[in-house]
Amino acid sequence: SRHGHVVGHVTSCATIADGSQVGMAYVHDRFKEEGTRLNIFVPPRGKGPEPKHVTDLKVGDKMPHPEEAVVIPRFMLPGEDREDAE
Repeated sequence: SRHGHVVGHVTSCATIADGSQVGMAYVHDRFKEEGTRLNIFVPPRGKGPEPKHVTDLKVGDKMPHPEEAVVIPRFMLPGEDREDAE
């Protein structure tokens, strides 16, 4: 949410032809309206260090940046592209 609350979680995603990603997620009802903007934190992959708790951060530490997302219809109409759905 705009106040930093967790409002759901991503269940799946895929990269599409233009290089962007489309995914599915469960979100609280009040955030499911088409056009709602959300921020998604992608968990670190691989063997890197676990992210630090915010109270353990020091100058120079790295933090994950949220990815911006927008709620689109679950099923787009034939011939419709993502920009038409936004």
